[in-house]
Amino acid sequence: MLGYHVHEKAILMAIIPAGMLAADSVADARVYLMMSIVGHVSLFPLLFEVRELPLKFILSMLHIMLAYVSLDRYHRGEQSAMRIRQKGIVFSTLETLYFAGLGALVVFVEFLHPILFRSADGTLKMPFLPLLLLSIYCTGGLAYAWLLSYQQFTSKVSRIMSYAESPFSHPVEASGRFAKIPSLNLNRIG
Repeated sequence: MLGYHVHEKAILMAIIPAGMLAADSVADARVYLMMSIVGHVSLFPLLFEVRELPLKFILSMLHIMLAYVSLDRYHRGEQSAMRIRQKGIVFSTLETLYFAGLGALVVFVEFLHPILFRSADGTLKMPFLPLLLLSIYCTGGLAYAWLLSYQQFTSKVSRIMSYAESPFSHPVEASGRFAKIPSLNLNRIG
């Protein structure tokens, strides 16, 4: 995420590990899909020629649909096997509105801006406006995905700490100059 301000391609280094975690839980799959959709749309300005327009839309939509359908089907199967009510991957209302805004922004950037901001002599007025809007909007979505990822991480850590007894999970009493660190007594059985 910290390299995103340098170049949008840096987001690929975060999408790939998120993809590996997507099968772990529904929440991880949701983070991956959010990060993947926003990250791939943020790469659209790199393919700027008109002849590349159908290719980037077709490949992006194909990836989004395949990723969503396969992950949703996988997690529904996992929920069914554990006898949990099958919900699959569900995006919140805020996330759905964000995706709708992202779609509207892509329509503006790719289709409306070249028409509405063309001067009489044929030059494009404010040529960097689409890049600016898309970059800022995608940065907000990626920051949200990182917050979801952090929330998921802290949730997993707290669950692990509640199940596993750790010698470092209890406060340590100080004795003298140094604190005594509790240790596990492996010689004692029972």
